[in-house]
Amino acid sequence: DGKGPTLELISASYDNALGQSWKASQNNGGTPGKRNSSTTDSVGDPQEEQLYFLHQNYPNPFSASSTIGYILLKPAHVTIEVFNALGQPVLTLFDADQGSGAFSIPFSASGLASGHYLYGLRINGKMVVVKSAIVIE
Repeated sequence: DGKGPTLELISASYDNALGQSWKASQNNGGTPGKRNSSTTDSVGDPQEEQLYFLHQNYPNPFSASSTIGYILLKPAHVTIEVFNALGQPVLTLFDADQGSGAFSIPFSASGLASGHYLYGLRINGKMVVVKSAIVIE
């Protein structure tokens, strides 16, 4: 009926693919096209502008190999690391300077036991985003 609340992202810096990143709008109950409780033109400090995006690996779960894609809006030193469920590093998939653009790297499960792993994107030495992957036999 359009009278219920709409959803809005809690913070522009949150991952919009996660349910916990959303809340019911406090304003304009269910009216499409109306402003949310707050709006921003930029996220946080302009010096800390998001200049990257890490895709979920595909396929996931996987047994032999998967692909991790990412986008850089500006050149940076990029490191992609894989961690076990305890947070211990088990693989470095990529570690080099890169220009801006869209990239993908292979993620081989060779030598990894079945289980839950995390992979992280480090930009200029700072871990900026972490996602999960599941290796199956």
